[in-house]
Parts: sequence; structure tokens; C-alpha cells
Amino acid sequence: MAPPPRRPFAAGSVSLGLHPDTELSARGQIDLLLQQAVVAEIAGFDGVTLSEHHNGFPGYLPQPLLVTNWLLAATSTVWSGPAPTILSVRNGRLFAEELAWTATKFPGRVTAALAPGYARADFDYLNVPYGERAQRFERQLRALTQTLHTSGDCSDGDAAARGWPASGAPVLVAANSAGGVARAARFGLGVMFPGGEDPVRLARLSQQYRALGGPGPVVWTRTVWLGELPADVSARFRRRYQDAADTTMRQHSGFRIGIACGDARDIAAELAEEHHTIGADAIDVRLHLPGVPSEDITAMIDSVGTQMVSLLRALM
Repeated sequence: MAPPPRRPFAAGSVSLGLHPDTELSARGQIDLLLQQAVVAEIAGFDGVTLSEHHNGFPGYLPQPLLVTNWLLAATSTVWSGPAPTILSVRNGRLFAEELAWTATKFPGRVTAALAPGYARADFDYLNVPYGERAQRFERQLRALTQTLHTSGDCSDGDAAARGWPASGAPVLVAANSAGGVARAARFGLGVMFPGGEDPVRLARLSQQYRALGGPGPVVWTRTVWLGELPADVSARFRRRYQDAADTTMRQHSGFRIGIACGDARDIAAELAEEHHTIGADAIDVRLHLPGVPSEDITAMIDSVGTQMVSLLRALM
């Protein structure tokens, strides 16, 4: 049974990152995501998140905020949001309005994490200069936060954006560097760390974020699998992200830690220890593995939710 609704990325929350099966038709991908969101809610996850890539990048969506609306309409207690979405290829004010209207429709159930992006293919496909992503991210982040966090003091402007400050909905910055957590703190936003990184290194970044006055939640990402991993899946998993990343990005050098697998209690204990090391507030669990059939992923969502989430939440 799902726990009582809680604020997105609240302390001790365990969310699930959903990924479409891009081997299916578009309609099939939508139906599968809706099914898996319902399974995750029943199994006990606090929220479900979606991530962005473009032009059919395996396992990802081009419009995660749009799909968030569909998932929230199909469920009743879980929260959801794009985490992360690539703000560098978007208009910050427009995205802020879209996010605010989603939060108005689904109060207390919306969040977002914003990223500069790392895959050159996304930028090439959208005709956005890859070399300008850092500057574009800074500009669009400023536009977004100004729209969401100052509209509440004005009598004019977008009606949904005016109500955003009262919603308490957290917005995070996807970060993997000292500069990234400093930016999050400067804008008053939370931090979302990527999966596969060394918890000791993330702990240093988390401490820096707090030392700079960062007020938001610190969230980290971890891929898990109950039982033994399917054959060769770890190598395929690593190659997918290494091949997508530009050679200048940390993702290109591969993951520092592997997929957590085995018994539910052992995984919960492992993740809880890493969680405390990092000094995080919440965790976003991922189960998507390349080459694994979607029906096996759906079954694993139920198994992880019913067997591991309550254990992990208690240890966190």
C-alpha cells in the first residue's frame, strides 16, 4: 500500500525514475509509463520522475513535463516531475509557466530538476550550440527563478506563476561539480546528484552546498536490481552513457560505482549507508536497464517497492 502523500523530495522519501521502452510505438510507450506509475504508487514509492533526451535516445523522453501531467492524472498520491530536464535548450520563462500551471492542477504533487545537459546529440538535433550550454543554462535558470519566485509579489503577470511561491514545490539543479552546487545555492534551489558517482565525492559537494547556504533538498540517484543482474547488462548500461557524453564530460569516463544488486535487505542497508555518507535528504531509485524486457522492469518496480522501499525509508 502506498504511504501517505508527502512533499516532493521530502526528507526520507524514495522516488522512482521511470524510463520509456523506446522499442515500443509511441502509444505503447505512453501506456507502459502510465501502467508503471500506477504500479509504483501501489507498491509504495513516494514519487515518480522522468528524464529528458531527444531524437529517440533509448529510454528517455523529449517532453518529460508533458508526460508528468499524464502520470499525475492517472495516479492519486505519488508526486512527479521532470528530473532532470534540459533547461539549456528551453525558454526559462515559458518552462516556468508550464511548470506553474501543472502545479496548479496538481497541488503538492509537482517538482522539477533542471540540467545544463551533457549529450552533444541533444543540442545538435535541436540546433542549439553545444558550446554555449553553460551560459544558456545560467540565463534560462535566472529567467525561470525570476518568473516563479517574484510573480507572487505582483498583481499582474501569469496567474499560475503568481501562486507558485505559496505552493512550496521544490525546484532542483542537477549538479556534479563544485560549480554546480554553488550555482544551486546562489539561486536558492535544491541539488540532484547523478547516479554512478562515488558517495564520498558527493558528500564533499553536499557539504559545500550547505556551507554556501543551499536551502533546498539534496537528492541522489541510484540504480538497483533485486537478485542477479541479467548477463552483460552492466557493460551495456555503462556504454550507453559513455557513448552519449562529450569527451569533456565526467559521464564519458564511466561510473565510479556499479549497480546495487542482491537481496532487498542488503541493498537497503547499502543505499542507506551511502545516503548518510552523502548527507542527502532523498533518493531517486532507477531500475531501467538496457536490453531488459519492459515486463521484467514492471515486475521489478513492484518487487522493489514492496520488498525494499519501506526498509530503506526506515534506515534513511
